[in-house]
Amino acid sequence: NERLVLFRTFDGIVAQHIMAQNHHNQSFRIELSSAVPKNLKIPFILVKFKEFDYEKNEALFELMLRDDDETFVLKYLNEKEDVNE
Repeated sequence: NERLVLFRTFDGIVAQHIMAQNHHNQSFRIELSSAVPKNLKIPFILVKFKEFDYEKNEALFELMLRDDDETFVLKYLNEKEDVNE
């Protein structure tokens, strides 16, 4: 039915998302910090489902970081790098 079920965990919170392309359920937001003064915007990552390759059985996502104070950095790892580095 052209839907993708995504399970994720962040900061001890487990969630499930049912994603669909070109639909209002094509993205979700993860807030990175709750300890932010009220006058500042909470930093977050937006994960958007872009496409699904049925031949490779792979999904493509777009990650967007919103952090006005630039306290977080996205680091891209390739498959050969250890995620604990």
